[in-house]
Amino acid sequence: KNGYIVEIISEGEQQEMQTVESFAEFKRLAESTTVYLRLNNAQVHYVDGRNMYIGDGTASIDFYNTGLSYTAGQRLTGVVKATWAPYNNLPEATNVEVIGEMAVEDGEPVSTVISAVSELTDDYLCTLVELSGTCKIDYNSETGKVSSVAILDASGQSVILYDTFKNKLLEALEDGDNIVVKGIYYVYKADYQIAPISIDVVQATQPVEISDALFRTFWSESALSFTSTGVMAYLATYENGYVKLTQVDKVPAWTPVVLEAAEAGTYNINVIEDFDL
Repeated sequence: KNGYIVEIISEGEQQEMQTVESFAEFKRLAESTTVYLRLNNAQVHYVDGRNMYIGDGTASIDFYNTGLSYTAGQRLTGVVKATWAPYNNLPEATNVEVIGEMAVEDGEPVSTVISAVSELTDDYLCTLVELSGTCKIDYNSETGKVSSVAILDASGQSVILYDTFKNKLLEALEDGDNIVVKGIYYVYKADYQIAPISIDVVQATQPVEISDALFRTFWSESALSFTSTGVMAYLATYENGYVKLTQVDKVPAWTPVVLEAAEAGTYNINVIEDFDL
């Protein structure tokens, strides 16, 4: 009951093979150790040629050059025979062979949201991570060509984005873009990076709190657009003893305005490129 056949061996042949129950335990093995590795609802993060990045919640591993035909998002439950063979600091399994039946459930890849670059430790290697921040592009001073692309988090810490999978996603980015990157956290030798599989450029916003008074004064260090935000903005001028409010759709940076909303709450106002009135 609840057992499985791992291998049929001939009479007189002796076979001693350790079974490990998690990827984290697998990564603690001595290099070149071959074991039976149990997959328990392990998710295929991404597949690229001979590399299959897969995790079980305890750790993630690159199943390298296996010939297996699983696809990103699938969940696998079963047993494989595999050899622990880290390559240039990247956790890899080689000689992977499915033993018995492998239960496969289709689905979409689920990324692990990372709130800060400082969270990206070796525990996340080969994991599909998601990070939001600002695109930073550096150029070669002599050739003018791009020398590196990175994403900066809110604290200003950065991690390199590298086109490991040759999907050319980085070519569409501009310096200063607000982006959400999903990719495999990767290392080659000592070069830590995110290898993107998708990048979304998102509209930067400025949160504004409107109290029960439904009016407030406000200014921002950035130019703002109030179109379709639920907030109306007014420029104030003094005329003939009265304050005159003139509604505007957008305002430059450092411009004082009066704001109005139909209900109290926090509203996200779109940040735009600065301009002059």
